[in-house]
Amino acid sequence: MSRIAAISTTFGRANAHRITGEIVDQLLTQYADLITQAQLRGLIRADLDARAIATFVQSYGLGLVIFDLDANAAQPDKMLAVIMAAVEGFLLPEA
Repeated sequence: MSRIAAISTTFGRANAHRITGEIVDQLLTQYADLITQAQLRGLIRADLDARAIATFVQSYGLGLVIFDLDANAAQPDKMLAVIMAAVEGFLLPEA
């Protein structure tokens, strides 16, 4: 619920929206830079955009809000297995 609260504080508040957007931009830029370095080292697929990967990986945390609210949610280890399968899809297969 803290994820929803953090985002909702920006609603209708242009300054908060701008500041939050700047923080998100900085976070994603730094994360994309790390992903680019991993792509250059052959660890992550280079055919995918680094910023898009960074956004996707960070967005699953926001998606956990739905998991938190689901009265019939999967077991946490099952949810983690799905998250890891998605993230592993970005990795190059072992030679």
